[in-house]
Amino acid sequence: MKHSKGYNILPDLMDAVSDAKKGQLSPYWQRRIIQECEGEDLTPQEQTVLERLHEALENVPQWTDEEALCAEIAGQGGQVLFCHFFQKHSSFSELTQDKHGLYSIAALIDCTLSPGERKEVAHEMQNLLAEQMESWNAGQCQVLIPEKGKYEDLQCATSALMQMLDQPERICG
Repeated sequence: MKHSKGYNILPDLMDAVSDAKKGQLSPYWQRRIIQECEGEDLTPQEQTVLERLHEALENVPQWTDEEALCAEIAGQGGQVLFCHFFQKHSSFSELTQDKHGLYSIAALIDCTLSPGERKEVAHEMQNLLAEQMESWNAGQCQVLIPEKGKYEDLQCATSALMQMLDQPERICG
């Protein structure tokens, strides 16, 4: 992942070191910052901060992607109802409820995966979500649910996430 010539990675590296020292640099952000640095001509200062990051990651246990998401949403007064993050690549899906009782969904499938692998990842996410839906006694809507920012009921939100995962090529990033 190359950045433009005007991009200064040093502030992001320093933030990553700060979070890593507290054990709060999730695997997703670890991968992102390291990918940003790979193949780049780092300044001596950036190289030093990157070494401090590696040292912090080696010495301080870090929270998982799920723990990071739960902490973020709880800090906003909401809760995470469903989330799944893949450790081998940057793919995830999530369903959250905000402090007002509204539901939000998100999903992303790593664009470096082949089309077949993206379909497999989406199918795995759907199976996990279906299991969770069963535990909630939340059936899937039989009509197309339009994509929107917030959903008022759990059934519409889960159905919209399922529909989103039906088209893995649309949620690549």
